[in-house]
Amino acid sequence: MRAAAAEAGALGGSHGRLVQVVMGVRWVAVVAGLFLAPLTIWPGEASPSAGDVALVTRPVFQRPLASFEESRATTVVFQALPDSAVLRAWGMPIYAVYATRPAPDDDWLLPFSRIGVMVNATADGRPVEVKPNAVQVYAHSSDTADTNVGFTPPSGSTVEVVLAVSPDVDRPPGTLVIRPFWPGMKDRLVSVGLEYDLHKLRTWLARAGLGVLLLVVLKKRTA
Repeated sequence: MRAAAAEAGALGGSHGRLVQVVMGVRWVAVVAGLFLAPLTIWPGEASPSAGDVALVTRPVFQRPLASFEESRATTVVFQALPDSAVLRAWGMPIYAVYATRPAPDDDWLLPFSRIGVMVNATADGRPVEVKPNAVQVYAHSSDTADTNVGFTPPSGSTVEVVLAVSPDVDRPPGTLVIRPFWPGMKDRLVSVGLEYDLHKLRTWLARAGLGVLLLVVLKKRTA
């Protein structure tokens, strides 16, 4: 009888410890769910991806310098970048006007004062200030700070750029380019991958939190 009672007591103790473990796991699941539940509602806004950045930094105009006529100005019309993940994260870019050397050295910039191009710009019919830009265009090299002029139109506006060439300048061979870019592009591009991965992690945690909450609810109903 004593042996049977001892065995029953041992079983009861094991069962009690098992119940405690199960309850502990449930509480951990509940706490984890409470921490992760907000992410199911707001997983955070996606940071711009590398594809987003590549799409909005494409040149809006490219043309050989030799093709410009001294007797006639060239007008370029385009739409300024609309609202996007990139603009929400970085703001409006500078539209840089610059000239590159002929290929294969087209990653080198020509001194802007040597190409003899005058730039005027309007956005939705209103003048936009065009001024020398001290920031060098990303992914290009130069041996001078005189590399480009730039302007920043309002987002989504219709931009008209008038390019006139000076008749008294012997222009070197090269290509004139108008392209949007942001100062500090190298650091921005490095952070793009990290921020995008963090957003994916937050999204995964949000789904995991929802799964934990559903699991707890189902266990309570079947208990």
